[in-house]
Amino acid sequence: VCETASKAKKEPFMIADAAAMYAAKAAGLAASFDVFTPDLSEMAFLADPDAMHPAYMSRHLFESDASKIPELVAAAYCHKNAAKMLMVKGSTDYIAEDGKIIGTISEPDVPTLEAIGGTGDTISGMAGAFIHGGFRPLDAARMTFRANRMAGQYAGATPATRIREIIEAFPRVFDEHLEEWIKNEKSF
Repeated sequence: VCETASKAKKEPFMIADAAAMYAAKAAGLAASFDVFTPDLSEMAFLADPDAMHPAYMSRHLFESDASKIPELVAAAYCHKNAAKMLMVKGSTDYIAEDGKIIGTISEPDVPTLEAIGGTGDTISGMAGAFIHGGFRPLDAARMTFRANRMAGQYAGATPATRIREIIEAFPRVFDEHLEEWIKNEKSF
């Protein structure tokens, strides 16, 4: 993928979530990607210099501590296991570049979003759409995380909520907030 992308007239902006991140790390190509969208457990995998798959991490996949995200981010960049930007999904969403946290989003607080399968896909898709639409990656990341949280709130998300219910809330989120977010980056 990376070799083919480098031959394109206009090099594509490459975003990876889940298995694509695992493959990029295992192949030593993580730094060739523009954005990874890991959750906390996936971040722990990226930070582990020896693990080629989350099943082979030196620490158990689900023993990660959210307060360690800055350390995990720094380790992933140190070992060249991170894309240019990381959008770390969690109770607080983190945006990182070059091993440093450059932004966080924690409102609205919708903890049930973490239990809903498919949010990585919606986050990757929205970020890609915003970037393709001309937004800088940092702005795209901020709007993506904020929109995802607002959609979860509007959908009244519970652990039983299906991802389609979150997706169905996006038009309302964009109608009510997108113009404001574009005009006033400080609203993030």
